[in-house]
Amino acid sequence: MMDSANTSKSSPNRLAIERVERDAWLDIFVAVPSTYAAAASVQSAKLDGCALLAHSGIQIPEFNRAFGFNIDQPATGSQLDWAFDWLDAHASPGWVFQLPPGEGATRVERWMKKRAFDRSGSGWAKFEYTPSAAPAISQTSGLEIREIDVNEAGSFGFVVAFGFGLPYSVVPWFSALVGRPGWRCYLAYDGTHPVACGAMYQATQWAWMGIDATLAPHRGRGAQTALINCRIAGGMNAGVTGFTAETGEPSPANMPSAHSYRNYMRAHFTKAYVRPNYSRA
Repeated sequence: MMDSANTSKSSPNRLAIERVERDAWLDIFVAVPSTYAAAASVQSAKLDGCALLAHSGIQIPEFNRAFGFNIDQPATGSQLDWAFDWLDAHASPGWVFQLPPGEGATRVERWMKKRAFDRSGSGWAKFEYTPSAAPAISQTSGLEIREIDVNEAGSFGFVVAFGFGLPYSVVPWFSALVGRPGWRCYLAYDGTHPVACGAMYQATQWAWMGIDATLAPHRGRGAQTALINCRIAGGMNAGVTGFTAETGEPSPANMPSAHSYRNYMRAHFTKAYVRPNYSRA
């Protein structure tokens, strides 16, 4: 039988793409300060290669999900049951399963349907880029783009919080990524004011790019395109040969407002595949 999840375009780099994202997000949750984790009920777990993330205080899928199934080894029914029960106990009620295309996806999908889970929304577009040369880094509209160190960690956390509309309490959490092993963090400055951010997590020769946020008054000035190019150049200097990122998969009608999607396409990333989200029907 043909696996239904394989009928859409997929990439031969799918496993590397999924692994580096999984490792990046697990490390984000390991980095959470203990005081914030206790106060906000932030938890994570890794189950035979699968990542489980829970943040009951912020009800967004990025912080409340299970992903990584069938990446290191085929998912079993007992693993799926354990993950389901763990997320029900710790995550916000709208948590999701994410399942990439590939061998075994149809069997996992059948299991989820038995648990009254079905596809929801349009899923996430997973991007990849294997550059042959570092892109030019232009300083656009007077913005200065640079990699930062721990002295600017607070500014990074501030832009993450306010760029994404998250509570101010997350500032110390994302500040903790600056200077952390495996991470490279970047800011765009308008004069002395930080206005946009982006981060990159490297594992072997692949790097995950994310945490792309721009403060509302400074959007549309090219900050994210410059931050993408700056990260690619920095990653290539560190031996990265493959880059990946993800955004929501927009409908044709919503494409004009899908700024993150268009930023990565503009930076010559290609869509590797779409990873569906599954939630309670």
